[in-house]
Amino acid sequence: MKKGIGIIVLLAALVGFGLPYLNGMVLEKALFQVKDRINQRYEESGSGIRMAIVSYDRGMWSSVIEWRLDPGSLSKWFKIDSVIGVETATHGYKGVISTTCLEKNKWFTDFLERHLNGKNPVSVNTVYPLKGDIVSTVTIERFLGDDGHFLGEVKPGQWVLTLDKELKHIESDFTWDGLYVPVMVKIGNVRMRSDLKNVTPLLWDGQSSFFLDFLRLRQDDTWIVLKNMELKNRVDYDGERDRVSLGMGVGVGGLSRKGEKELEDAYLHMGINRLDARGYEQMLKIYTAMANDLLTAVETNGLDEEQTEAFIKNQMAAQGFNIMAAAETLLKKDLEIKISDLTARLPDGQIEGGLTLALKKDMHLAGFIPVMMQPGRVLDIFSLESNLKVPGRLIGQNPYLTRPIYPGMQTGLFVKSGEVFIHHAHTRDNRLFINQKEVVLE
Repeated sequence: MKKGIGIIVLLAALVGFGLPYLNGMVLEKALFQVKDRINQRYEESGSGIRMAIVSYDRGMWSSVIEWRLDPGSLSKWFKIDSVIGVETATHGYKGVISTTCLEKNKWFTDFLERHLNGKNPVSVNTVYPLKGDIVSTVTIERFLGDDGHFLGEVKPGQWVLTLDKELKHIESDFTWDGLYVPVMVKIGNVRMRSDLKNVTPLLWDGQSSFFLDFLRLRQDDTWIVLKNMELKNRVDYDGERDRVSLGMGVGVGGLSRKGEKELEDAYLHMGINRLDARGYEQMLKIYTAMANDLLTAVETNGLDEEQTEAFIKNQMAAQGFNIMAAAETLLKKDLEIKISDLTARLPDGQIEGGLTLALKKDMHLAGFIPVMMQPGRVLDIFSLESNLKVPGRLIGQNPYLTRPIYPGMQTGLFVKSGEVFIHHAHTRDNRLFINQKEVVLE
């Protein structure tokens, strides 16, 4: 009996000492795997971002890890050559908990000394479980900033980042109480969320959102107030058809200037649906490379606004053939541009509307040339459905909107209905109708 109890005690002791050590080994393996996957992914994307494990000191109950993240082309934008983190990890029975110190970054300590009297309001804690997702929490404490010109209050915030060890699924939740700079700006209650799954190095599937409770901004002795602003973005990847659909929704609860309301309850959803995924990815690669070249040129040559514009034009000209080639792959049957749920309340009245334009067949850019000679052929290519209702005072007697502007039209783009003007257009059986009247396209 005593012997059995002794064995149980011995096993419990071994588990008690062994599990933390085992979790320390698991953490080390996981971190190096994450580092390798980050480097592989960003090498394929061409952004130049690299991560390195500078040192790893693993003990029985704790580990100290120093890592470095090189932001690649983004370093020119943020004026930061690298981000260095020192993690102190405590090995537990269910996993590992670490805290990250950023004080090895001179740009970070200089900022603290210059603006916050050396006090660091940011803390980073990460949980590495034996099984399951990694969860990192960045907490920002309330602090006052004084750079010699004004005193500003930055309110508390928190960012929770959840990711699997394969870096295939990333969730982000950021909440912030806002900031206040007297006589300049006040921001209140910000929230950003995202839930993304990786498809390729450049393609993610999922959704993100941004919400701002209010913004009060002083501009030229005038206060501009924005309330309940919301942005929603979505990327849907259809693996069976290898298509991508992009959607963005924008909403504003209210906008006022000098105390007078200019806009209320406005919302708009825009989408590009059923893009060819390979063509979309090729376009991303082209524009990512162009953005990297621009950042490098700005940093190296110190381009001003006019020189930057000229540089972009030269890049577009140099990449013109590649852009056209990638664009052609997007022109597939059922490609759709859609504007829906357009609504806004203005001082003059309510606006409502929407539009859907879709390709009826696969196209090449050269296929659009005959349309310039024979406009009627556009009905073989596109289908259309559009509607819009606007207050009469916004239209007035504008002849370009209320009278026919093309010989084959029987009405203007808008017709009057009581106090409002209405537009409706649609295609049916290769015929175009505007406000219930057929338009003859020769």
